[in-house]
Amino acid sequence: MQDAYRRFIIRVGRVSVIGGMFCLLLAGCLAMLGCSYKVAAPTATTVEIHSSYENRIKGNWGIVVDKRSTTFEREISPSSDVCSMSNFIFTPGDSIRISSVNTLKKVFENATLLDRSPTKEDMEKSNLDGYALVELEGFVPRIACRSGFWSDKCTVDVDIEFGINVRSTGGKLLGISVGSRKAVDGDSGVFSCGAISELFSEAYRQALSDSMEEMAEEVSNSSRIREYVSQS
Repeated sequence: MQDAYRRFIIRVGRVSVIGGMFCLLLAGCLAMLGCSYKVAAPTATTVEIHSSYENRIKGNWGIVVDKRSTTFEREISPSSDVCSMSNFIFTPGDSIRISSVNTLKKVFENATLLDRSPTKEDMEKSNLDGYALVELEGFVPRIACRSGFWSDKCTVDVDIEFGINVRSTGGKLLGISVGSRKAVDGDSGVFSCGAISELFSEAYRQALSDSMEEMAEEVSNSSRIREYVSQS
């Protein structure tokens, strides 16, 4: 009876070992085949504006966000051998538009989102003092991973740049570029590379937030815009 029980325990142990090896092999095969992951696009966090002026810019202003900033798509794989078969698909959706509007509404006293850049006649008809146009000028994400014991370690950095133009009925008041590059480190995930998408999202959020803060400060501290408003 004891021998039969001992043989039973040995068989169970063998099955467990084989099952574990099979799971590891399956995970390895899935990693080799690679997967595609969609990256979430969060909006910018609360922007702190460091302005030389106590008040927001007076008047009625329009906000225009270039539509290409919401429709582009990037697909990227790690530059390293580790997780190189995995693809990460990113599209900003409404994150840039929402972040830009929320940010500029803290700069202008009255601001309205517009579908397109208004002409001089449009501004006069709508009683607008001017408008701000936000355009995405650059977006470069990078992913690099290195082998770890239980999971691989990865770094995701996102380099983003925006152009901001402020115009009145009399012409351009401001034309600048702002941007930021942020890097986030973390695990790729256990037997997969899926957690990289979360690192990607966080790096994007940080870079977007910094860019929005810089944009707000540049517009708010523009002496030319302030002078134009005071003379209107």
